[in-house]
Amino acid sequence: MQAGRDESGGKNSIQALGSAITYLQRYTLLAITGLAVEDGSDDDGRGADGSTMDASTRLELWTLRARVAKTLDELKAVRAAVGTAFSDAKDIDGWNSFKAVYIDCRAVLEGGSK
Repeated sequence: MQAGRDESGGKNSIQALGSAITYLQRYTLLAITGLAVEDGSDDDGRGADGSTMDASTRLELWTLRARVAKTLDELKAVRAAVGTAFSDAKDIDGWNSFKAVYIDCRAVLEGGSK
């Protein structure tokens, strides 16, 4: 995963870098272990939905969230939240790319071979 420095909230340059690193570490750990946060979100009110990120980071974030979903209900909740994040960011290409990820994840959870 990649991300730029998180310069939100008036952070200095070292804090911005540390924040981005911590965020990426958290989601890498979730992906490796297959864990998910209890309600599927990680939003402290400062744009963790991905709407304020660059397009590739937003797609990586939501792809990761879809891939760690353990049930169809969890995956559907991710898809519902994704629609808002991509819409708010006016990222049609990202939304279209995520739809392919969603279809793959759904097939896995339904017992498909992907």
